[in-house]
Amino acid sequence: MPKTTMTSSLNTTITDTNRYVRRFFRIPLKERERIYKTVKENAIDDFSFYLLTVLGTVIITLGLIINSGAVVIGGMLITPIIWPILAFSLSVIRGRVFSVQKYFFVVLKTTLIVFIVSLLVGFVSPFDVFKDEVLSRTEPTLIELLIGFAAGFIGAYAVSSKKILSSIGGVAVAVSLVPPLCVAGLTLASGDYSSAVGAFLLYVSNLLGISTASLLVFILEGYFTTASVTVKNARKNYLAWSFILLILTSIPLIILTKSLISEQKTKNFIVQTTKNVYPDITITNMSVDNGITIVVDLTVQSASDIDLDSLDKLAKIYSRKFKKPVTINLDIVELKKYKTTTYSP
Repeated sequence: MPKTTMTSSLNTTITDTNRYVRRFFRIPLKERERIYKTVKENAIDDFSFYLLTVLGTVIITLGLIINSGAVVIGGMLITPIIWPILAFSLSVIRGRVFSVQKYFFVVLKTTLIVFIVSLLVGFVSPFDVFKDEVLSRTEPTLIELLIGFAAGFIGAYAVSSKKILSSIGGVAVAVSLVPPLCVAGLTLASGDYSSAVGAFLLYVSNLLGISTASLLVFILEGYFTTASVTVKNARKNYLAWSFILLILTSIPLIILTKSLISEQKTKNFIVQTTKNVYPDITITNMSVDNGITIVVDLTVQSASDIDLDSLDKLAKIYSRKFKKPVTINLDIVELKKYKTTTYSP
């Protein structure tokens, strides 16, 4: 293809893209100024802002403790954490150095408050055994980062759109941020440090995903305007650091995602192979310790006797698959059936 034809095709593509962006995202200057003013007013860190933050954190933390998704969502409805994040992103796009620093510290203070309040609730709570609402937020993956990115996009777009309530965007952001931070406080209070680190990593990745997505929305909406050289340089630095931190946070998430996928594949193979060797059993519990020697703990139910000689065969199948020594610990729960028939004329 000739060079002039390629250039013409590229220009046409760029023109079409700009037209679609203006059609679906670009908003007038006066509307942009109104939105910026609204975001700044809601991001003021006054008494009511911190009161709502504290009360929302208490509700969410208690909801996590009792494993109630409805209570957790109720706490999200009143948590105003979306506003300083959006104000920070708008300030970055507009190159407002002072405002960037101001809202960065508001987000930092809000983070500390949520963490400390959830930590205190964890200390006074008599419960130290957590269920799905907590455990599901201790092993972050790339999926959670994508959820955070989508939440940030919705939050920023909802604030700018007259068809979507901004509260919907606020809940979308809160669901990605506040519960993981509360989980970090709860698990730290209970002494589960690895879960606390995992939950905090989830919070950081979601925060970066939300910030990056909101930056993208505000660029598409036309906030990325001409400015002085100093403002341009500051804006470039802020954007560069945002993407660098996002990439750095993605590295452990990629490692954790690969590890979880590998672990799930291992468990699926063990379940399927065990069922092939012992077709009449029901596996009720299983754990796998994938160290130098793979240790498989199985609890099974069976209505008939199990051929234990096949256990060596099962271990050899596992060993060939995983290329490691394998130890199988098998607990058998015998099923006994009783039947009675009565008749009372």
